[in-house]
Amino acid sequence: MSFDRTLEKNAEQDNVIDGTVLVFEALPNQGAYVTVAGRDGEVAIVVLDLTDLKVIANKVLPMVDGRIPVTSYEDSMRVTDAGVVGLTKMLGLDADENGAATS
Repeated sequence: MSFDRTLEKNAEQDNVIDGTVLVFEALPNQGAYVTVAGRDGEVAIVVLDLTDLKVIANKVLPMVDGRIPVTSYEDSMRVTDAGVVGLTKMLGLDADENGAATS
């Protein structure tokens, strides 16, 4: 990669946690529960269904290990299909039947 970013929690951003995997429980054909280090010694449990795991395995890991060339910070970020729907709702925008924002 042509840019250097250190992964660390940002103490000024409340929604960022350490994320170090402490324990995971794989559920065949369903997904996984992943217990990660949180803030100030706390832990968080993240539930990842098969769709989420496939995004990580198929989209994120190839970008991290170099199979998909990433040349800029912007090139390293992608909004998923679930993100399009979720962000549209969070922003209070109307959406069509496919989840795309409408005016």
